[in-house]
Amino acid sequence: MRSQKSYIIVIVILIIFALIMYLLVARDNIKEEKKLTTIIVGDTSIWNYSNKRWINVEKQSTIEKLNWEKFKVYEDNEFLGEYSVWYDTSKWYYFDKKNDSITPNGKVLAYRSNYDIEIDKYSEKQIESSDKKYINYVLEENNLSTSSKFTSNYKVEIDYDSDSNIETFYVITNAFPTEFEPDQIFSIVFMVKDNNIYYLYKDIDDNRVNNGCKPYFNYFFDLNKDGVDEIILSCGKYSDNGIVDMLYKFEENEFKIQISNQ
Repeated sequence: MRSQKSYIIVIVILIIFALIMYLLVARDNIKEEKKLTTIIVGDTSIWNYSNKRWINVEKQSTIEKLNWEKFKVYEDNEFLGEYSVWYDTSKWYYFDKKNDSITPNGKVLAYRSNYDIEIDKYSEKQIESSDKKYINYVLEENNLSTSSKFTSNYKVEIDYDSDSNIETFYVITNAFPTEFEPDQIFSIVFMVKDNNIYYLYKDIDDNRVNNGCKPYFNYFFDLNKDGVDEIILSCGKYSDNGIVDMLYKFEENEFKIQISNQ
């Protein structure tokens, strides 16, 4: 009789535990589904997040609905303020409360959301001798010469996942060469964490005519309030062929693109 009661107690405890876990997961899902965000990246991308899905805002009629809506505007990771936005043909304009316009010159990010998004500050740093081992490893892994010349190479040091440890992100590229003629055009962006390499972007092309696409970090921000930054990586194509914007998130031990404007 006692063993039967013990068995029933265990079953009841398991049911209660399962119910609590279900409620916790359901609550988190409901919170996520209620998040609404519209992000403007420079003059090149408009992304909308709702019902746990990203979409590119491309229809002119939909874009026009954003006119005179208030957005929080950042330039080069610095908060400029809350401004009303206006889109004309291919460019965004920003107006303060007095309807005076501002003209940001740096990397611009504007967003409106039903929750706060934390924008993280970062700075680009020069490559040091201690960084060469990682760069050479990546070059060799991709069958590229360790004596390759670059048109851009720098690093960003940031604790992007809130683990109290600094991760290092690298950009190496020979896109748009003018003073030398490489056999291959390459652009590679990767992170080093605990001596492990994680790629974000990799483009290697034997066609010298294309000149490649020069990548650069745009913004690091905690979009989902989970303590891990999403990353906007942009890539400028040769001449006036446009800019590719890509939103990355670290999932299942790798960086994955959540949305891109191309």
